[in-house]
Amino acid sequence: MWQVIQHNVQEIKEAYGIGQHVPHGRINNFDIYVKWIPLEAPQVKLNTDKAVETNRKEAGCGSVIRDHLGCFQGAFAAFLGDCLVLLAELCAILFGVHLLNKNGFTKVIIESNSSSAIKFVKFGCPLSHQFFSIIEEIKLLSRSIPELMWCHTKRANDILADAFAKYVISSRRSFHEFSSVPAFWSQALSPDADDICFRCGC
Repeated sequence: MWQVIQHNVQEIKEAYGIGQHVPHGRINNFDIYVKWIPLEAPQVKLNTDKAVETNRKEAGCGSVIRDHLGCFQGAFAAFLGDCLVLLAELCAILFGVHLLNKNGFTKVIIESNSSSAIKFVKFGCPLSHQFFSIIEEIKLLSRSIPELMWCHTKRANDILADAFAKYVISSRRSFHEFSSVPAFWSQALSPDADDICFRCGC
């Protein structure tokens, strides 16, 4: 299946003419505090996000799955190059849903800090919309999940998914699946991690 997803990354780039879309400018840093709130078992949560390297005009996307206690269940990161921010957000959701289906999760919350992406996958978009096909693919794949809730969240709650997206930009790997907690986020992903401070960009 992951060969198909990696092919989709290239297919999406070609279909949507990725290039000259990453915003250029200064990113301001700030501190935030994140705390995991337990879910009802056997519910899992998928957090998705995009990351942008403005100096190089490159984007990546990532998703991370955690169980009801906050324990790591899987993650991925995909390098997209120069592309529209909304497309990167949609790619993060699309590949995240693939990951959920691969692992057979049936009770899921999907969170994204992109209100537009969440609105489109919940309510659809006009046939004339430039991202109609990827939105429809997300909706089709998500039907395999019996209990699914779509949620818009604050960017602070997607900071872990953002970390995976930033990782793939720095590594420039087209696609990377994580079956175990990477060393650079092992502390942050711990279910015992309470009120962790992250340095973020806005």
